[in-house]
Amino acid sequence: MERRKFFQIGMAAVAGAVVSAGRAQAVGTGGFRFLVVNDLHYHDAECAPWFAAAFDAMRASAPDAAFCLVAGDLANDGKPDQLEAMSRVLKTAAFPCHAVPGNHDWTTAGDRSAYDKFFPAAGNSGFDHAGWRVIGLDTTENTGWQNTRISAETLRWLDDHLAAGDPARPLILFTHFPLGRGVKFRPANADELLARLAGHNLRAAFSGHWHGFTGWEDEGVCFTTNRCCSRYRDNHDGTPEKGWFVCEARDGNVSRRFVELPPELRTSGLSKAQA
Repeated sequence: MERRKFFQIGMAAVAGAVVSAGRAQAVGTGGFRFLVVNDLHYHDAECAPWFAAAFDAMRASAPDAAFCLVAGDLANDGKPDQLEAMSRVLKTAAFPCHAVPGNHDWTTAGDRSAYDKFFPAAGNSGFDHAGWRVIGLDTTENTGWQNTRISAETLRWLDDHLAAGDPARPLILFTHFPLGRGVKFRPANADELLARLAGHNLRAAFSGHWHGFTGWEDEGVCFTTNRCCSRYRDNHDGTPEKGWFVCEARDGNVSRRFVELPPELRTSGLSKAQA
């Protein structure tokens, strides 16, 4: 318990926090910045200009960001028009965007064809940057939003991907469903996924689904969720702030600070329905 702790804190404590430290530095410890955003919930045509402005604000908050990680729920209802519009937003952003699906990106239980059409390489995927590995995982179980399990397909993909890489290379993970213990809506078999990362140089894990800031720290690695960045939806923890993380990877560590949406984009959510 001394090395493992759960915390849920306010925005002031998030700013500039170091989310991973303490393991030996490894190959690829060069510095770079990146963005992490979750739970966008594109709903209707009014979201298009809103997101264009939001992504401009994201670029302004980190002009040198190398990429952006989008931790699921790009659409609100998994409709083709919502996902097509969100794909245009990401394609026209001033930085490369890498996404994983959320439960709201399924049109129905068993049908994710619209997401797969407009985000064909955004299920389980990985890429290298500046000597680091970044892995995005599909943690959804159809449209399920609670009491879910990560699929055997995702676990097999992770086994294969890890086996093909250097375990000493520093690793950043992002998912939709939260992996931190004690966080609401955590998949029932999240520990099976984490066990596969033993012996690998995981430095930070970012997730969404629970719209609120949480963190679970294990041996210096923080598993965190963030507030949503949505015109349409509210935060589950009742906080009014919406925004994203600006993160920096340097010397084997990852730090992040929360950046709130500009005042002109702060709208109250229109729905507090299922996660």
